[in-house]
Amino acid sequence: MGIHSATAVTVGSQAGAAALETGGGEAQPRYRTDVRLLTFGATALSIVSIFIYFRRGELLLSGDAVAHINHARRVFDSLTPGLGQLGTVWLPLPHLLMLPFVANDWLWRSGVAGAIPSMTAFVLGVLGIFRLVSEAALGLKLPAQGPRASGWLAVALYGANPNLLYLQTTANNEPLYLALFIWSMVWLQRFRQRLRNNRPDNTIGRALVACGVLIAAAELTRYDGWFVAGCTGMAASAILLLHRRKLSPRMLLASTAFAATIIAAPAFWLAYNYALQGNPLDFANGPYSAHAIELRSPHGPGRLHPGDHEPRVAAAYYIRTAEADLGQNKERYLIFWIALVSAVILALARTEVRLLILLWAPLPFYIYSIAYGSIPVFMPELPPWSYYNTRYGTAVLPAIAAFLALAVALIAARSSARHLRAGIFLVAFVFTTLTYVSAYRMPHHRGWSFPGEPSAGPLVWREAKTNAATRAAFESELGIALQKLPAHTRLLMYCSNHVGALQQAGIPLRNVINEANHPFWQWALASPAKEADFVVAITGDPIAAAVLAHPDQLVPVVSIRGASDQGDATIYRSLLRPTPEPD
Repeated sequence: MGIHSATAVTVGSQAGAAALETGGGEAQPRYRTDVRLLTFGATALSIVSIFIYFRRGELLLSGDAVAHINHARRVFDSLTPGLGQLGTVWLPLPHLLMLPFVANDWLWRSGVAGAIPSMTAFVLGVLGIFRLVSEAALGLKLPAQGPRASGWLAVALYGANPNLLYLQTTANNEPLYLALFIWSMVWLQRFRQRLRNNRPDNTIGRALVACGVLIAAAELTRYDGWFVAGCTGMAASAILLLHRRKLSPRMLLASTAFAATIIAAPAFWLAYNYALQGNPLDFANGPYSAHAIELRSPHGPGRLHPGDHEPRVAAAYYIRTAEADLGQNKERYLIFWIALVSAVILALARTEVRLLILLWAPLPFYIYSIAYGSIPVFMPELPPWSYYNTRYGTAVLPAIAAFLALAVALIAARSSARHLRAGIFLVAFVFTTLTYVSAYRMPHHRGWSFPGEPSAGPLVWREAKTNAATRAAFESELGIALQKLPAHTRLLMYCSNHVGALQQAGIPLRNVINEANHPFWQWALASPAKEADFVVAITGDPIAAAVLAHPDQLVPVVSIRGASDQGDATIYRSLLRPTPEPD
């Protein structure tokens, strides 16, 4: 964390310098002090959070977190190593950032390898939201200390969010994406401000190019970034059009570089998909795409999930999830809707903060994705009474933090008494604190619960805890069985579902033939006993079908009974290969 914290301080110091453009010479020392405090506080909060979840063994509760870490690991630890092991569905940047850390066996097996980039992104995101909101507030000409107070309130809303604090201890990519998203808006705001203030062309162009680079990184982190890139591109084009008389050849060159950068990221991913699978849209319609996975999952006739081809239902589900990602008390509804209504009012009335409306881009993106993109979001209080993808609600957290803070700042500015302005901000801080505390302490009342479900706790953590109840037990038992196999033997195992068992057992992925190893995978399915020393078949997976079709020379040695949603596992020994019996 030391290196990354130093980076955060450098970025924050640039934010302090930028404040001079709109806030006067006295702004810089205050910003530097704030940046130091924020860097220290966010780093401390991040470390305390991972310490708590690490001690409870909860860094790898999320199945997606386990998969992300092993996606990164198999780039070098695989029967067929290389960048092709990144796959075609999940975007590559988070896995590339994990590479230096997953190389260490302890960091890989414990899950800390995935947490390090997320924790770094969390700290940078906190600094970014402070920079974004306080600079926007400076443009509103608030009374003294108003911009700083609004920045600190935004930090409290963003950095203290219980679900984000849990996510930044995992390998999930939301913290990284949010940090990139926030900082791209910082540089877009800086670009417009410099253009309006007639700053030198080279500084204006650098701001626009920096925005483009950050957007491209976001595009290589989550598909949300593709939608945001389109919105940002249109916003930048509108700004350039409004100031077209100021455009110079240098500015036109920077604009071209910006456009090329945000186009290059998705173009690269389409080309990568084509090179790997012969289908540029394999991430969207291939066998491991969200649509294909949903079609394989059990569901009744009619809609694939609530909100499928029903935008109004999709909107209701996503908004309920975003609200619940704030806390459990009723005030969470007020926080969400005050922020949303404030965004509409401020966007119409105050041109200084109009750009920040882009922070709400995830709202239409996820509503569309639920309705037409095979991306279900389940809440335990809504049919089908289950947990799934609740972390997606955190995508609008920067928007909530920014617009609630700006709304409070404008309300406080109407008072001429300094102590009354401070009191208004204090009430907002207390309001936020009570809502976030409710996420930890207030039970979610339904009158029933799932096996292993906690009665209280952050929503995203509850989902991970609940959905891991049967999976973790099954993978733990399977991992113990795999540890007893002779060392350095060749395994055949389908890793899309239960790669966590190999991770727990500490078995190198290069010893395992899996679905990412072509052509070895196809050869092994055609003749399991010939290609592997031990074959792990789990109910319903391709290897179980291969064993059923080619049972010759395979002897079952271990059977593991799983829950109904996990299936059973059987480990077979090949009689064609001279391997000793397992312990």
